[in-house]
Formats: sequence, structure tokens, C-alpha cells
Amino acid sequence: MAESNGNHERRISTIEGEMKSVATKADLAELKHDLMQSFQSAIKDQTTELQASLDKQQASLDKQSDQIGDLQTKESRLRGIGDTLRVIAPFVVSIVAVVVALASR
Repeated sequence: MAESNGNHERRISTIEGEMKSVATKADLAELKHDLMQSFQSAIKDQTTELQASLDKQQASLDKQSDQIGDLQTKESRLRGIGDTLRVIAPFVVSIVAVVVALASR
């Protein structure tokens, strides 16, 4: 009988240990789930903030690109004017020289 009680108590002890183990595993699974949700939420928040920052930087780069395009257009026009003046200058000097020569007679 004592041996039967001992076996019975060991079984109860084993069952209690298994129940604690199952409860611990369930707690760990719940903790893991909560941590994963927290990480996902934090990553989503960081991604949203990063995207907003990248959008602002892209807008700034687009504006700078437009400004560079405008400056390149102006530079091209000025170079064209300079090239035209280089070609016309000798003719203008010749005409002025003829006018001065005629005026001094």
C-alpha cells in the first residue's frame, strides 16, 4: 500500500511538473508572440519615418536637378552669345573703322 501511495505521489508530481512545463512553454510562446509584434511595429514605424525622410530628400534632389538644368540652359545661351560676338566682332570693328575714316575726311 505504501508503495502504491509512493507511485501515486510520483505520478502526481510528474503530472504537476509536466503541467508547469506546458504552462511555461505557453508563457514563452506568448512572450515570443508579443516580442515579434513589438519588433514588427517598431520596424514599421522606422520604415515609415525613413520613407518620409527619403521622400523629402528626393524632393530636394529633384529641385536641385531642375535648378542645374536651368543653369545649364542659361550657360548654353551665354556661350552661344559669346560665340556669336566672336564671329561678329571683326565685322563690327571694320564697320566702325570705316565710319571713323569717313567721318574724319
